[in-house]
Amino acid sequence: MSVVIEEPFRRVHVVVDNAEGFDADFTFQARTEPYALRRGRLLDDGGALLWDQSHMIQSGHVHGIVRERRA
Repeated sequence: MSVVIEEPFRRVHVVVDNAEGFDADFTFQARTEPYALRRGRLLDDGGALLWDQSHMIQSGHVHGIVRERRA
């Protein structure tokens, strides 16, 4: 699998080759700016970081192909 960020926050190209039962080649093209959601962090009682996460949503179009591989 390869993921190439062709244009940050605008266009991403994904290729899956020889996967379990399928191949794929598709591109995500943004149609809106990304929207970042609130960041979440959790520390234990001693102040050590347990997890740190952030999320982003973005509307866009996907075009390409997914092919079933037959034995």
